[in-house]
Amino acid sequence: MLMHPRCNDSNMPHMASAELVPLEAQPCGLNAEQDPPAQLEAAHDPSAAAPDSDSAGDAEPFFEASADEIDLDADPLTRDSNPSEASDWNFKFFSSRFAPRVAAALDAEQLTRNLRSLLTEIEAGPEISAMLEKELTAWLKSVEGKVHPVEHFVAGSFGRHVPVWEELLKDSSRPASKTVLSWLRNGIKPSFVGTAQCDPKKLERVKLMLRRTIGEAKVEEWLSGDVPHPVEFPNHRSFHENADFGIKTVGEMLVNGSVELCPPGQRKPKVVNPLGVVNLPKGRLVLDAGYVNAFLKPRPFKYETLRDILTFLAANGFFSTWDFKAGYYHVLIHPRFRTYFGFRIGKAYFRYNAMCFGWSEQCYAYTLITQEAAKELRIRGVPVSSYLDDGLTANQSYALCLWLIVVIIQFLTLLGAVFSLSKCQFWPSQTGEWLGFVVDTPAEQFRVAADKLAKAMQGRISWDEVFPTPLAAKTTAKLFLERLDDWNGRRWFPRRILIEAASDASDFGFGGSLHIAGSPPFHVAGSLTEAEVSQSSTAREMIGFLRVLQQAVLHHRPLLSGAAVLLVGNNQGAVAAVNSMRSSAPDVNTVLQEIFTLCSEGDFDVLA
Repeated sequence: MLMHPRCNDSNMPHMASAELVPLEAQPCGLNAEQDPPAQLEAAHDPSAAAPDSDSAGDAEPFFEASADEIDLDADPLTRDSNPSEASDWNFKFFSSRFAPRVAAALDAEQLTRNLRSLLTEIEAGPEISAMLEKELTAWLKSVEGKVHPVEHFVAGSFGRHVPVWEELLKDSSRPASKTVLSWLRNGIKPSFVGTAQCDPKKLERVKLMLRRTIGEAKVEEWLSGDVPHPVEFPNHRSFHENADFGIKTVGEMLVNGSVELCPPGQRKPKVVNPLGVVNLPKGRLVLDAGYVNAFLKPRPFKYETLRDILTFLAANGFFSTWDFKAGYYHVLIHPRFRTYFGFRIGKAYFRYNAMCFGWSEQCYAYTLITQEAAKELRIRGVPVSSYLDDGLTANQSYALCLWLIVVIIQFLTLLGAVFSLSKCQFWPSQTGEWLGFVVDTPAEQFRVAADKLAKAMQGRISWDEVFPTPLAAKTTAKLFLERLDDWNGRRWFPRRILIEAASDASDFGFGGSLHIAGSPPFHVAGSLTEAEVSQSSTAREMIGFLRVLQQAVLHHRPLLSGAAVLLVGNNQGAVAAVNSMRSSAPDVNTVLQEIFTLCSEGDFDVLA
């Protein structure tokens, strides 16, 4: 399998994106027992500084990507396309069909005692035996009866379990702990500061929304001050085109309490935001809170990255994963600020009670909350990686990993977490999906999941792509059909360089040498064909690399398998092409494909 070297020295992608990009994987501690608690706790903290301070610490800031930001040209704000149907969507329509669910009463004292007992058990650690493993297996088989049922979910479940959170964080001196407890007791308040700090591109988008809604003359006035002004935006066309889906989704949110109806005669929400539907055909309902977001203080923070799990995940190790149901809805908005998160369907007005897709602070806030729980596990020696509502734990031992996931499920359930069981991989495994990646511990690789890879490749090469010859088109198609699986994946650690191959190409020929430790240099030379002579200097240099590699395979195939070859040349374009395994020049790409195939067949890597 060909793994170009930049997978080991470029920046690791934030896991918000599932694109196949180079991954950084530096050698780290290999399992939980080798990692001291202090090191585990030191994983990325979204609140490196006090949450309300102006500093984000020394960490490189990262902002949540606007994956759900709706294109106003492709999906404009429009009035109801069917006024007669929309007139039926009123308070009575929704209130008669969707009754809010009532949360079950909690015994806070008992839950707090259970947490103290569980933390004592975690701190003591397990004494793994056949009997304990049997008990853990039986517990996990009956997990549906041990966790909060999804069908009983009511928004704000973290807040209803605040006595347990208070017990958990009572000894914490972290500023973030105090912030999180305040949020869970009272609800989250948007940090309004006015539009001066808003990203210029996002502000232009908001101005366009306002111009289309209230007219050019009022735009600047509606962007003045510290807080948003009263405004009612129409919904996006995508909502009207997917109205049945939208109403079904809003109905589900009415039932679980994440949104509520505004009764007739009550003042409508101060900001009535547009609704839209993204990620079709599956669909996701999004509140386009761009106008509200323009007034918010930017919140730089860092997600944990995929490489962070390598602090405790080792070759042939076992791991388990979990996923919360409706993670954002576990946390409520402060009642006084819910008026800024309103929307309208037909004649009915609604407001969000819980954090919603579209509010720019939701990822920062949710990360801060879930990281507080993760830190309390880490300081007790439990290895976890937490990314929004997804998590992972691991150990070299199947039995220990089984114990870890059982105590983590118990711990998070006490805090009010509701699991999406169909998305969880509780049973310890050596290979499985997490965040759109396949984690493969025997191969020590991260790969993009097959469905996401297929989606990413769609449209990248089309039938009318420009190829220099019909044969080139056929060769490219064959390469994708036969070698796509070999291309997918990034190793955790770089392979050892065992051969150095130097080459140089002139207008008519090439020369090179192979250097292997303990052996005399092996020299290679040859002429270029008439077709190769007419190619660019970079392509000729690439041909030199290819010829030297072919000789390396011919004479040293056993040595190459599982190793890496360092290519040395003086053409920076060729060096860059090898290290990125891509080029915009067709002649260079043709040679890259041959190098890729050679490496794939010989199971070695190249870098230049």
